[in-house]
Amino acid sequence: LSIAGTINASSGTATGFGGGLTQSSTFYVTTSYLPSASDEAITNWAESDAPNYNRLGTSPTQSSGVFSLPETGWWMVSCNLMCFQSGTATGDSWGLAIQTSTNSGGAYDNAGSAKNRFDAAGPVNNYRQITSTFILKCENISTFRFRPYLGGVNTSNFKIHGGSQNSTQGGSYMNIMKLADV
Repeated sequence: LSIAGTINASSGTATGFGGGLTQSSTFYVTTSYLPSASDEAITNWAESDAPNYNRLGTSPTQSSGVFSLPETGWWMVSCNLMCFQSGTATGDSWGLAIQTSTNSGGAYDNAGSAKNRFDAAGPVNNYRQITSTFILKCENISTFRFRPYLGGVNTSNFKIHGGSQNSTQGGSYMNIMKLADV
């Protein structure tokens, strides 16, 4: 641990210590959609459009659901997925994972995951919400990637709920925050 700063004993002020969040962004799924495969990255992400949203620092970049971080460090990623079954209700167990790659997306490993289920006796358009949160370490921004990932969904009727955060009907979203330097 390296601490560098100045404390003025007579005034009680401290300077040069840093601290607090320096990077924080929120992304949301722009529109509801049916996944094309039972196991796939969640796509259609955009940075928040909520009226009072303000990014702190530099936002991660993303392409087709794969995110790259702007700086090395310890990051917390929390993905909140809202979904429903459209059409006929069927029994369906599925999972949400945050996957990471250290070789530019050549291979991914599950970093954090959660599981949920739709009951076959449940009503159509019955919503489920699930959150997967993970603290990850990025040591090389050139090769480190992460993605929110669905596993085991029934592609005939499983629908990811998306929509503007500038609405009371918003859907899936993800918070990405840098916690500390490496």
